[in-house]
Amino acid sequence: MLNKNGKLITDTTTIYKIASEHHKELQSPPKRENNDMQKIDNFLQIVTQSIDDNNTQMLEKDTIEKEVKKAIGDSKNNTVPGIDRIPYKFYKFWQRKYKKYKGKEDDLTVKEVKNIAKILTKVYNKIENEDLYNDNFVLGAINLLYKKR
Repeated sequence: MLNKNGKLITDTTTIYKIASEHHKELQSPPKRENNDMQKIDNFLQIVTQSIDDNNTQMLEKDTIEKEVKKAIGDSKNNTVPGIDRIPYKFYKFWQRKYKKYKGKEDDLTVKEVKNIAKILTKVYNKIENEDLYNDNFVLGAINLLYKKR
């Protein structure tokens, strides 16, 4: 990895430190220049569109299971939504299993297959409705992979 000065860094600990500092910079608010507030005011004067009352009300409603199912279905395989490193493919697999066994809950072999979309919907709404936000929600994991040149 090249540092800010263009020097090649091969030490894993230093690479991790550089990557962490870079990520921290990405997450920090931008530095404001003296004339930025004027630029923002100028921009806001020319904006003519706003969210109407129907869309505002829709945004204030709880997340519904259908939205979570769509998000799971639309997500890209071989990617991970959080630092728990559980891939989207896992959620898709779980949702397919639930769909396959839905209505057969009396069968002991499938009794434990739960609706992942329903579980996630409850979690998201609890976080939203009870202001359970946490700084950890914006954390990311950086995994260094060896690549041959």
